[in-house]
Amino acid sequence: MVSGTEIALAGATADKYMDEDDLETMKIMQEQFLAADNAEIKEISDHSKQVNKLSF
Repeated sequence: MVSGTEIALAGATADKYMDEDDLETMKIMQEQFLAADNAEIKEISDHSKQVNKLSF
């Protein structure tokens, strides 16, 4: 699981390079990620692996 410190560090780095819309989108994504349960995270992860296999 991603810690609050890791999210804060990623956010601090992103602040330098992202505009307000990008930051709002990232905030929404972080909230959705933190609200996801383990089964949902596994489903998304498995889907990502399948997509990556098809890309190569």
